[in-house]
Amino acid sequence: MLAIATTDSWVLGITLRVYDGGSIEGTETFTHDSTKANVQECMEDFVIWADAAGRAWSTGGSILTWTWLRDTTTAGAKIELAGVIGRIEITAVSGQATTRLGIGVAAAATTITASAAASGTWAPLQTDGDRPSLSVRRDVVYSTDEGDASGAGAIRPPIPGLAGRAPQITGLGSALDAARLTSIQHDAANPRRGWAYEVHGAAWTSFALGKISRSQRGALHFQFNVEAGGDQL
Repeated sequence: MLAIATTDSWVLGITLRVYDGGSIEGTETFTHDSTKANVQECMEDFVIWADAAGRAWSTGGSILTWTWLRDTTTAGAKIELAGVIGRIEITAVSGQATTRLGIGVAAAATTITASAAASGTWAPLQTDGDRPSLSVRRDVVYSTDEGDASGAGAIRPPIPGLAGRAPQITGLGSALDAARLTSIQHDAANPRRGWAYEVHGAAWTSFALGKISRSQRGALHFQFNVEAGGDQL
């Protein structure tokens, strides 16, 4: 999955009810603002909020997880929420919750899936299990600098602040994916920021988002290459 920061308003609220069928039950409201105008940070904050001590349903452990599915109509990513200890229910939403996340009022269930793709997202055709995934390679720090930290016959670590990153991010798709990538870039914030999920490390990597190019990989498919840098391009 690729998520990018957008120029849209991300002011929203989600009222969540959690219960395990026994003694644990509670309803509280999560709020989010536009300082983090992308789905990755919004959903990570939502999970951290749900798991925090002091919530009405707090157990001291994990309460909520999130993942995504490919929207076959748009090639965007549809958010999926799952309750860890029991059932979850969305009793109300406000602001841009439905517009940005595709999330609306939902009946109690162990899993809730958004009705539409989240803003600024792309879920490529290739999958890791059931999840559309990107290939993220060479996401390591490098340094080509010369000067005070260099020396004949010595190997020096990068100078903090000068070391760079240049991850290689690719994904497979069709003409639908090409249209999706063009569409989400129209709303990209400036400077352009992106987030991609690394399956092998089970973690997100963030980067400065450059141009996105494509090359033919068959009669109906393309390989999409995302130009990325550590902090700025």
